[in-house]
This record gives sequence, C-alpha cells and structure tokens, in this order.
Amino acid sequence: MSQGILLADIVTTVSPTYASEILTPQYGCGLDQLLNYRRNELYGIVNGIDYDEYNPATDPYLERNYDSATAERRTDNKLALQKKGNLPQNLDVPLLGMVSRLEEQKGIDLLLEAAEQLIAETKAQLLILGQGRERYHELLTRLALRYPGRVSVTIANDEKLAHLIYGGCDMFLMPSRFEPCGLGQMIAMRYGAVPLVRRTGGLADTVKDVTEETGNGFVFQDYTVSDMLGAIKRAGERFRRREEWNNLMKQNMNLDFSWKTSAKKYEEVYLRAREMARI
Repeated sequence: MSQGILLADIVTTVSPTYASEILTPQYGCGLDQLLNYRRNELYGIVNGIDYDEYNPATDPYLERNYDSATAERRTDNKLALQKKGNLPQNLDVPLLGMVSRLEEQKGIDLLLEAAEQLIAETKAQLLILGQGRERYHELLTRLALRYPGRVSVTIANDEKLAHLIYGGCDMFLMPSRFEPCGLGQMIAMRYGAVPLVRRTGGLADTVKDVTEETGNGFVFQDYTVSDMLGAIKRAGERFRRREEWNNLMKQNMNLDFSWKTSAKKYEEVYLRAREMARI
C-alpha cells in the first residue's frame, strides 16, 4: 500500500472528507505522513450507486412500487416492513431502519449504549438487519427480546428484506464511528428514507443537516449517546410535521447519487494523471 501511494501519479479515495481524515494519525493507520507527502495528488470522489438496481419504481422486492411523484404509495411498504418485523403496524410511529455490518466501525456499540434511552424517551420503532461480530448478534437479539413491539433484529444477509427496509423505514440510521464513503445513506435517499448519520467521511459529504440550506437529513457530530439521541429526537419532531417531511422525502428522491456523476469526476482525475505522466 505504501509503495502504491508513493509511486502513483494520483491517489484516490472514496470521499473528499475521508481524503482529509486519512491525513491525520487517527484515520491514517500509520500512513498519514506518507499521505501528507502526497496530499497535492490526493483526491476524494464519492462512490455512486446503481440506479437500475436501486429503483423504487421497479424494485421487485417492494410491497408496492413508487417514485417521487407517487411517494404516498410508500406507506404500503412501511406497513409490510412493520408486519415482517413483528412490530405494530402504525403509520404515525417513526420507524428507524438499519442495514449494516454489525461491527464497531458501524456504531453498533453506540446504538446499544443508547438503546434504553431511545426506548424510554421516544416512540420510535427500531428495525435492524445485518451480520457481523457474534457479540453484537447476542446483544441485539437480547434487546429485541426485551422490547418486543419496539425493536426487531434479523441476523442475516437478506437482500429482499434490505430493499424493503430502504423502501419502508422513515429514517435510515448510520451512526458510524468512521465511514470512508457509505452506500446505505444514498440508497436510502433514493427510496425516500431520510438519513440520520454521524458527520464523518462520506456521510459528511452526502448528508447535510436540515438546518443547512441544502439539508437532506439529520446529522450529529460527536460519537456520544446524547448527540445521537438529539438527532433522532429532531427527526421525530420533523416527522410529525408531515407536509415538511414529505417534501424532504421527495427532495431526496430526486437527488443524483448515480455512478454517472461519480464517473465524470474519475474521468477528470484520469485526465490529470495522464497529463502529469507526460511532464
């Protein structure tokens, strides 16, 4: 890796913010000094998603298809998701969804630490799909058993359920400790689920807090229970203002996170590298 970084004409990583983060000892994993040496040739380009595969208008895994013009149909997917997760079918209750590797990087430890307060201080339902560390399998399963009707956990790699979560949850949770790029938040927005993320890596580049002019989600800064719960509560307040929530949902569905956009940036970087090779 170090030789590749040293000898490459240009070095790329998967988001602008992560490109800055890896210049620090915290995220550089021992390569930060070398990356700082190449910082003028270091570029961060956000990944794209396949807009044919992730298309709520044609997705065969959904209970009902929809697009931004027919987003009201999305409620059928929420009801189907609640039923699938053995949660009460109630459109007025905010449904937090999570599709993730169950690893420390993804913020599972933070979520578990916050779980009791989340249950006590909000009305939100929580539905999680993923696989990872056995320790997290056990702790999340216990949490679901302790709070039936509020928490649903599926320990599996289930593509069909994953798509239904994107198409049925109200908020998509990504409380990552670090996240070079992240795809879940972009898929979620494509499907009308509002992202709720920690400000790190590619999450910081693709999700701006609703308090900002171009806001499209709910963002928290510090890796703490209080910061994450604060964002969840803010999202719950906005969710109750249905017209505002629906406008946010439709706005996000019309954003462009396709590979077409990312490919143009890679082409620009490739052309720069070619020019540098001629010098």
